[in-house]
Amino acid sequence: MSYFDKLKRKWLLPAIAALNLLIPSSTLPYEAGSKNDPNCHPVITALVIDAYNSSMDNEGKEELRISQDFKTKIIQGSIDEDTPPRYLNHFMDWQTGKGIWGFSSALEWAISSEVQSGAVLPVEKVSAEFRADYEKLLQQCNCDGKYPLGDKSWGEALGYLQNQIYSTALGHVLHLAEDMTVPAHTRGDVHVLRALGVEIGETEIKFSRIGDLYEYY
Repeated sequence: MSYFDKLKRKWLLPAIAALNLLIPSSTLPYEAGSKNDPNCHPVITALVIDAYNSSMDNEGKEELRISQDFKTKIIQGSIDEDTPPRYLNHFMDWQTGKGIWGFSSALEWAISSEVQSGAVLPVEKVSAEFRADYEKLLQQCNCDGKYPLGDKSWGEALGYLQNQIYSTALGHVLHLAEDMTVPAHTRGDVHVLRALGVEIGETEIKFSRIGDLYEYY
């Protein structure tokens, strides 16, 4: 069995177990991409990797540990995944499996190389309630019609691992798994609206809507 096959088989259970333990932490309020972000995703991602490495140590398989260099790249991917407008695809209703406002669900986004490497959702296909704000966001983020950072899907991450290229892609996927432990991401409570008030370059975009209602519960 190759290193890749062993890593793939041994990664999932420790990661899921760590995420389950960290659900209370992952629901702490944060604003994706803003200066007020308390680094929720980097912290959780680091703990997931540490849990995996600890599992390898306990099984006497130190050779399968995630290296510090690879860990750094995975954590960076967990940060980069909130690059606008990627985060609009980070929602999936727990009952319908759908995303918000016409965007892909988190699951579709995670596994679809085509969606991630393709054009951003056209303004006219976005729900009317968000269309004006989305148009402003696209004007500010300089997307050039495509999602920034390109394909960071699960398939892409596996491809990098198969070729022993340790990229940031796995961190992007872990970010999505972490989001699925947050009530707002599974119930359409779009705290992303507050994230749209972040500074992009030297311009600050402000919107009137409040953020995650679960933060005020």
